[in-house]
Amino acid sequence: MLARVLFSCLFLLALSACASAPTNTESGEFKNATSIQGSFEQESPITWHHIKVLSVDGTLMDYGIFDGFGKTFVISPGDSRISVELEANGGFGSACPCKGIERFKLVTEPGHAYRVRAEMDDDKAKLWIEDLATNEPVTEIKNLRPRGR
Repeated sequence: MLARVLFSCLFLLALSACASAPTNTESGEFKNATSIQGSFEQESPITWHHIKVLSVDGTLMDYGIFDGFGKTFVISPGDSRISVELEANGGFGSACPCKGIERFKLVTEPGHAYRVRAEMDDDKAKLWIEDLATNEPVTEIKNLRPRGR
């Protein structure tokens, strides 16, 4: 009996993760759409960092239970304000695990795809947004010193 109740709860939880409130930045498989995504980079099992897009123009991004940090969001072309969260683990002797939030102004072009990237140096990070077609930064490179979690 307990197993059935547990299974039912897990099933409903998984099903509810599929239902998300519509926003103007729904993820989708639209070709030639303007989009932005976070990233995940791992140097070793204990040294990694990931960046999640938190909001676009004040609208919180919706991550489902099975979505990764590289989830793609369709956004409107033009001037955008992007908030991102960096979370990092630096391994043994590092000042991290740590977390930080940074904000960017981005002018997007129709049909372009963008990704948030970072380089870590112990407990310091450089963050930027790049155009996926050129892998070139399209925003200023910002310095962030994430804090412990």
